[in-house]
Amino acid sequence: MPLQQVATDALKLPFKEIRPQLKKFTGPTITKIKIPKKKYIIIAPHSTCQAKYWINSRWNEVITYLHKIGYGVISLAKEPNELDNVTWVENPPIRITLFNM
Repeated sequence: MPLQQVATDALKLPFKEIRPQLKKFTGPTITKIKIPKKKYIIIAPHSTCQAKYWINSRWNEVITYLHKIGYGVISLAKEPNELDNVTWVENPPIRITLFNM
């Protein structure tokens, strides 16, 4: 269920999906994220809806598996977390987040 629909359902309004228009970033690249030299996966362990949350042990199982098959794991999130073996980037600007995806 899209986040837009959660809001319209709560307000009892008709739902119509509106896709955001993003401009491609073409400026200088400045990043505080140290990107691993190996393949990596970006996760965002927090959710805007309580029903979508996983407990940390489930995230750690996934992260352990990803490391076993050769991936690094980067957590791009506003909120801190207690996940193991993750490069955590605190509250990254959207420009840096999109660039590294």
